[in-house]
Parts: sequence; C-alpha cells; structure tokens
Amino acid sequence: MDTELKRLRLSNNETQATIASAIGIDVKTYRRYESGKQIPPLDTAYRLALYYHLLIENIIPPETVLPELRKEEPS
Repeated sequence: MDTELKRLRLSNNETQATIASAIGIDVKTYRRYESGKQIPPLDTAYRLALYYHLLIENIIPPETVLPELRKEEPS
C-alpha cells in the first residue's frame, strides 16, 4: 500500500499536503499512510479512492485487512 499511494501521488505531481488537504486529513496522518506505518480507516480509504478515481481495493488491498486472503508462499 505504501508504495502505491506514493506512486499515485508522484504520477499526479501532487504533494502530500495537497492530497491531505483535498481529503480532509492532517498531512502527518497522510504521511503515515503513505509510509505504511498506518492503514487508513475505511472512510479515508474511500476518499482516497474517489480522489484518484479508483476502486477502494486499489487503496487498501483486501488481504491487508483480511489476513485469510493472503496468498501463501509455495514451499
């Protein structure tokens, strides 16, 4: 997730402050999402998805919040 948010932001030539302001959160909070230190709550993930015109699954992959969906590494 952290690299995807950063990739999206950079590909749109946006700053962290611009995105944070657009979705109504503090820039420090946005930095935690982008760095992967914190998973955005559902409402924030939804606002990010709307901002980027994406599905919410592109912002928070289901396996991030539903561990049972994680693919196991082949042995």
